[in-house]
Amino acid sequence: MMLTITQSKRMLCEKDISDAQNELNLIFPEQYTRFLLVSNGGVPKQCAIDFNGVDIKVNGDDVKLLFSIQGKKSRDLVLRYLNKDIHIPTGLIVIAQSELGNYFLLSARQDCYGVIFYKDHEIEDTLAFEPEQNLYPESIVKISDDFEEFLQSLYQPDE
Repeated sequence: MMLTITQSKRMLCEKDISDAQNELNLIFPEQYTRFLLVSNGGVPKQCAIDFNGVDIKVNGDDVKLLFSIQGKKSRDLVLRYLNKDIHIPTGLIVIAQSELGNYFLLSARQDCYGVIFYKDHEIEDTLAFEPEQNLYPESIVKISDDFEEFLQSLYQPDE
């Protein structure tokens, strides 16, 4: 099944992505860069995703919105990354949000480059983020090895 996304209104060029990476001081995985060039975020029709979230007592969620670059302030991934009110480990980028306000994160860190994580925004963290040892804060669970796998895991809720 092909993923259907309502594209954002602003299309990007490679310079836009390069500028965002420079502002964030990180490099996006190639899969994610290709996605931004084609869709620049948007609303996926296939929005449900299942994952093993035993520790956070959730086994799936929905992707309400994939953030864009140079979009509305509330939907801009650069502004989300720079927002200090969102407590996420360094090098993880908020790339999407669920209906209930939880986050989908993409790693630009060397120790888990390209991996997708889910973060429950209501859980307070006391543990460190140490992906090399498979240790994550209480609010974070790994859901995909890369962005393509993440997109392929999405399905329509009525399926």
